[in-house]
Amino acid sequence: MELLLITSFMGIAQYYFAGTLKFEHLSGRLVCVGVLVSAQIIVTELILGIFGFLYAPLLILVNSLLSLGLIVYSAKQKSLRDLFIEDIKIIQERKKAIWAWENVALMVLGLFVTVWFFFAAYFLPPRGVDDLGYHLPVIYEYILQHKIVLLPIELRFHFAFPFNAELLFLWPAMILHSQQWVDIVQFFMAVLGVGVVYSFARMMDLKSREAFFVALLFFFTPIVLNQIGSNYIDLTYNVFFLTSLYFVLRSCLTKNLTYLYIAAISTGLLLGMKYGAIPLVIILQFFVFPMLARQYRKQLVWYVMIIVALGSFWYVRNWIVLGDPLYPTFLDTLGGSAGNFSAHGPISIGKNMHSFFTKVKVLYSHDVGLGSFAGGFGMVFWGMAFPGWVYIWVNSFKNFTQEGFLRWIFWTQMIFGLAVVVLAPVPMEEFKYISRYSLFVVAIGLIALGKVLELLQFHKIFLKTIKILCIYGAALSVILLSDSAWPVYRLNTAILDRRDGENPSEFRYYRDGVWFLPPMSYSAELLDLLTRGDAKGLSCYMASDYAAFWTTHIYGSKLQNRVWNFEKNPSRDPDAYIYQTLESDQVVYIGRKITLGEIALNPAYQLIAATPYSSFFIRNEFFENKDKIALLLKYYEETFPFNIEVAAKVKEHLEPDIPFVLDNSVGHGFQYFKFKGDLQNKVYWVPPDYVGSVIEREKLRVFYTFGYSFPGFSSHKIYDAMLDGQVIVIYKNQK
Repeated sequence: MELLLITSFMGIAQYYFAGTLKFEHLSGRLVCVGVLVSAQIIVTELILGIFGFLYAPLLILVNSLLSLGLIVYSAKQKSLRDLFIEDIKIIQERKKAIWAWENVALMVLGLFVTVWFFFAAYFLPPRGVDDLGYHLPVIYEYILQHKIVLLPIELRFHFAFPFNAELLFLWPAMILHSQQWVDIVQFFMAVLGVGVVYSFARMMDLKSREAFFVALLFFFTPIVLNQIGSNYIDLTYNVFFLTSLYFVLRSCLTKNLTYLYIAAISTGLLLGMKYGAIPLVIILQFFVFPMLARQYRKQLVWYVMIIVALGSFWYVRNWIVLGDPLYPTFLDTLGGSAGNFSAHGPISIGKNMHSFFTKVKVLYSHDVGLGSFAGGFGMVFWGMAFPGWVYIWVNSFKNFTQEGFLRWIFWTQMIFGLAVVVLAPVPMEEFKYISRYSLFVVAIGLIALGKVLELLQFHKIFLKTIKILCIYGAALSVILLSDSAWPVYRLNTAILDRRDGENPSEFRYYRDGVWFLPPMSYSAELLDLLTRGDAKGLSCYMASDYAAFWTTHIYGSKLQNRVWNFEKNPSRDPDAYIYQTLESDQVVYIGRKITLGEIALNPAYQLIAATPYSSFFIRNEFFENKDKIALLLKYYEETFPFNIEVAAKVKEHLEPDIPFVLDNSVGHGFQYFKFKGDLQNKVYWVPPDYVGSVIEREKLRVFYTFGYSFPGFSSHKIYDAMLDGQVIVIYKNQK
């Protein structure tokens, strides 16, 4: 509720303020509101973070005062009630166009998807790849350390990237101190995208009906739908490029200072989101700057200063701290080393030009990345919007007045966007990840489609057929979303759990994901279950192979835990350890090298969860709390019932006081009975390869092993049975 109240208050204040500015169209003013709210969030977080005062109460207070100030200022210019009534009248004038049959169909579909997204954000954890590796860990550290910090670039060079977009994710995470709603932020970016597409369409003289139709189609672009529920920033980045383009072109067309300054705000925010914004902004300014210089000679300094103020922090930080404002881009270009980035050496654009035509063919014929957050422009774009753009772009050469030239600049952005994709210096196997960088071309294509639809106004059959096909394409995108793996949007498991009265950790649903998520789910879920009710959770050390060194889940659903590796001067050793090797045996150590062997043989810690790929240890004193033991037992009952059943049968055949040395998942069952106080044998549960070490450390002369006899000891079977198709064999070893 707190998040909803403060965000709504800011939205109302910016809406009121925008109503005092000079806008010709309501749509452009509403897009301006989206830009200004985003700017207010990003700038206040950035300033508080730079000075080390990034606390939720202070952030709320500062934004409340700013919003109150805007309302007081705006009230002197205009009545909020009058402004609202005027806008309602404008909307009512377009009621017939908005409620056209094709728009109603898309709105109904959109309502269904909106409910789906909100349920997914509520039930499911962040579950992408890059968002788990670097987009989210960085902002969580900002929250926990109350300041802007640079995480270890030897782990991820990405930690040095610009982070304006991620500061939007920080907003709900900080106010709620939770990961729960962090995945809904880009839903509002998609809505802002719909608004800017509509505004562009109206600027290109489309009627309200067609403008609203193509704007809604943008929402149903496959990559837009897939990124809405993720923390990849490509959707946000592309929407801000579109807002920058819109306001700068409007400023040239109307000679209105309001558009110029909003364009500067949007462009500054954009430059602080991705290095990739730099060439796009430079190309755009190359075309429009001469016009701006003629029309706004005196104000141009302010235009540039606003852009620099909002976009430069990350570049200045990198220049001061790392000696490279675009770290690691410059270093890599020169053949230097930048962590894992330059493991394959500098990439040559020229060397990859031979694959240009192959990439063009693959992009068009396969719609690379379709069904994931990496790409997928969709059937509507490639089948109708792109051919429509070709026709409109060719015809744009016929009118080269100033207004015609500005429109040509808009249509030509399609070429630059597709060039970014096909000329990207990446090998073919990575090409499927690239199209997301140029999502804005879909908006341009859809507006061209709208122009074509208006040309068909007197051919009703063709017009209706195309619109039906577009709605069909939107429905296909939604169906495709249900089968998405990057990220997963399936809710069946979560809903069944709630139906059965369960309230599991959201990280349980990693098991419905792909790649590293299922094997990571066991330690992620258990760590969160044991700590999510704590004001201060555990400080957890992680060691992993590079590809799987994802830390988002360690923080817990309520951001109650810390990643020990990221603490500057930790006051004590970690409370917990997670070791995992999911893709490679090459383990990366950050902060301090603490090996698996050191902890496996450290009597102060015990193994509480293990898979063939991972081991999770917690300090013994943590389980002096009986409530924690109860949580652990419940987790074992729900997650490892077979292992408990095996342990129950085996323990009846054990002699009292003879220890059991285990190195497999049956350890979950024996830990279950140990914590229940229903086991008379000491259990040494260790990862594979450490059985001999623990036997030597404890100087064991007689002990049990599971599945094999131990070399150097006389051994005999004490239990041999078949259980659910698995052979269960226990050996007694002694000297």
